[in-house]
Amino acid sequence: METGRRFRFSVASAVNPGVNEPVLLTEGFVENIREAARMGYEGIEIHVQDPDAVDAEQIRRACQENHMNISGIATGLAYAKEGLCLIHEDERIRKKAVERLKRFADMAARLGTVLLIGRLKGDIPDTKNYTYYEQMLAEGLAEAAHYAASKGVWIMLEAINRYESNYMNRAKEIADFIKRYSIPATKVLMDVFHMNIEEASVTDALRDNFGELGYFHIADSNRMYPGAGHAPLKDILKTLLDYGYSGYVSLECLRIPDGRTAALEGIKYLKDKTRQ
Repeated sequence: METGRRFRFSVASAVNPGVNEPVLLTEGFVENIREAARMGYEGIEIHVQDPDAVDAEQIRRACQENHMNISGIATGLAYAKEGLCLIHEDERIRKKAVERLKRFADMAARLGTVLLIGRLKGDIPDTKNYTYYEQMLAEGLAEAAHYAASKGVWIMLEAINRYESNYMNRAKEIADFIKRYSIPATKVLMDVFHMNIEEASVTDALRDNFGELGYFHIADSNRMYPGAGHAPLKDILKTLLDYGYSGYVSLECLRIPDGRTAALEGIKYLKDKTRQ
């Protein structure tokens, strides 16, 4: 690890993801862990649809053998593939979403990692009834978070841009929501791609909400690997360094020109910009 850098770099992965899923390593999880280690990453983020269908013990052993960590477990595939959602009109689906998050928490506890929630918060079908749906989200998330806390697991709730989510698009909105409903063991997941769309200044938003930051996604302005766009990544990384961020900076971007090249170019850029 470079002198003075407290945070660690990880890379997003999934098994046979969709074409537009922002993950770079796409083989089996064991091979993805080995490949990420060979590339110089310190952790790997895994995108999972159903934790009961994944061999967590095999993943744990692969991490141990390759001196790697699971930086986080992303849960969005449960929404994309099954429509699970914490604010769904159907109470049965809401309950299934909460129960799925509890199973994710069990998996996270076994792997010593955190849960990442973005798309599972869903879209509000009628924004005139915003408070109703916000309270629904708070109820389901709080139940899942209390369970996660009992397992020693933290939840990271993501601010997603307006083109992909129709509410709580900025970091402060997520932070205020967590505080307003006193949701335990939950922090903000900030993502440069989304912030570059929503925030007047990514670095200002980062500074203003740093106390609530728990996990950080990085990509460039075009959602390509760092250095392939025009986001102020050097300033953003400097802010993380200056404020002493000690979590993960996880590369979540498009597979352009291909996943392996993007992952290699990304880690090269990130390490170069954080040498002190």
